[in-house]
Amino acid sequence: MKLIPRKLTSIALATVLALSSSIPALAASNVNPVVNVNANNEVNQIDVEGFKTAVGRAVFTIVIRSLSLYSKGKKISERVEESEIEDAIKEYFDITFYSSGRDLATWNVGRGKDVILEAGDDSSYGFEHILAKHVPKYFNQYDEAEEAMNNGDVITFFDKNDDIKDVYENLDYVIKKYKSKISQDGFKNREERFKVKGKDGENYILIIKGGEVITFYPDRWNKADIFETYQGPGIPV
Repeated sequence: MKLIPRKLTSIALATVLALSSSIPALAASNVNPVVNVNANNEVNQIDVEGFKTAVGRAVFTIVIRSLSLYSKGKKISERVEESEIEDAIKEYFDITFYSSGRDLATWNVGRGKDVILEAGDDSSYGFEHILAKHVPKYFNQYDEAEEAMNNGDVITFFDKNDDIKDVYENLDYVIKKYKSKISQDGFKNREERFKVKGKDGENYILIIKGGEVITFYPDRWNKADIFETYQGPGIPV
């Protein structure tokens, strides 16, 4: 499934700005609509009150980009910000200082070797990445998921009600259960995939490189789809 190009958001913004310059009542009042655009060029907030007053009886349309995660036809998640994921991690691990290199957990797997789980970041590795890409409640990797789907790959998810506690307990369980295999193969200078069975009895993929947890996700079950919509509500004034 291919997502709608982001350039439509720019078209929406241009449309609003064109309205502000073409309606005399608006120009005379020196009131402009406030359109906030985030780092991904998405319109995320629009202040229409002053704009409505100036336009009078006009009706205009604002196009807003919306991304959601669906499973079996039901919405299971809205896009979240990385800061929300970081706050959830800080609360669960009871930490104040936070950085991508912050160690969240360490497991001794024998032979004087320790496996480390870092906070990481949402797009590439660590606990933050696990949550952002594979846990519906914290999912925000729409671009990466789009690319994967276009390449015929599968993105799999934890159950929609799973939270940090559920994910961490399964990760903790498999590292302890498979520590001998991890000690043998998980400290190479390349990513190693371990097919493991979690505390909940489900199959998972654990990826470790040089003793650091890169990612952890269900092994091809509980798939979900991404839907992107553009809403264009007429706003009568």
